[in-house]
Amino acid sequence: QIMILHNQLVKSNNAILFWNTMQHQVLQLSIDNFRPKMLVSIAWSLATMSETLRKKDPNRNSHHQSSNGNTNPTLNVTPFFQALQTTFHKRRTEFSSKHLGNLAWSTMTCRVNDNSNSSILHDFANEFISRRNNDSSWNDDDKRSGLRDDDEDGIDPMTLCQWASSYAKAGHKDEDLFRTIASVAIPMLMEQKFDMRYLANLAYAFALAELPSSSSSSSSPKMMNDGDSVGSSASASYLSALFDTIAAASMEKLSTFTTQNFANITWAYAKVELPNPALFDGV
Repeated sequence: QIMILHNQLVKSNNAILFWNTMQHQVLQLSIDNFRPKMLVSIAWSLATMSETLRKKDPNRNSHHQSSNGNTNPTLNVTPFFQALQTTFHKRRTEFSSKHLGNLAWSTMTCRVNDNSNSSILHDFANEFISRRNNDSSWNDDDKRSGLRDDDEDGIDPMTLCQWASSYAKAGHKDEDLFRTIASVAIPMLMEQKFDMRYLANLAYAFALAELPSSSSSSSSPKMMNDGDSVGSSASASYLSALFDTIAAASMEKLSTFTTQNFANITWAYAKVELPNPALFDGV
């Protein structure tokens, strides 16, 4: 019902009052009573409303007063996301990685206060990494939750792009998370599971993140005493491998790219300073 009403509510003068009241009622009912999909829907609605308010007043934060200094009510979503984090800790195996990717986007979009934002995103990232690394605790819980592999955990190109984009835009430079996203994406890229939009978006998100490894990825390789070359760092290696694979996958689909896709993917390669002459010639 919240999602159905959203388009009408964003146009209403009482929209903020409604969302604050709705949030209060959700918390009174106990957030633990809501299924993950419901929580994702509520978080999405709050995020979309926050985004709409910022477009009307770019200097407004979801938890701050309007930039014009008036006393109109403001949308404070922090209580909901703090409660969401608590229930996530208790019920983490009920949330698929697709659920968590959606919630990471909502957390980023709502611009929950800095401390809460960083803590929530950190928890989601650790869960994603743990699942992909076959953490023993996840394997045990995995059997009870029914989430057994990437497909059932909601991992697809759109979800991977959403994870990367959300953390990049939030300025959350978790190198372990991005390395894990890359390790999951590379086999899918080799299987041509990414269409032109997600190829460009994945490259764009990794470049936007400005990871520490990005600045070293194009540096000259170090030389060992025996003359053998070694990579500048393991971090640079995973980033190079990802962008090489994106380029190879993109070459097969350049005819389907839009001008925006071309702009995003070429900007990404320039940003991370990873030249790919074949891709650029193709573009």
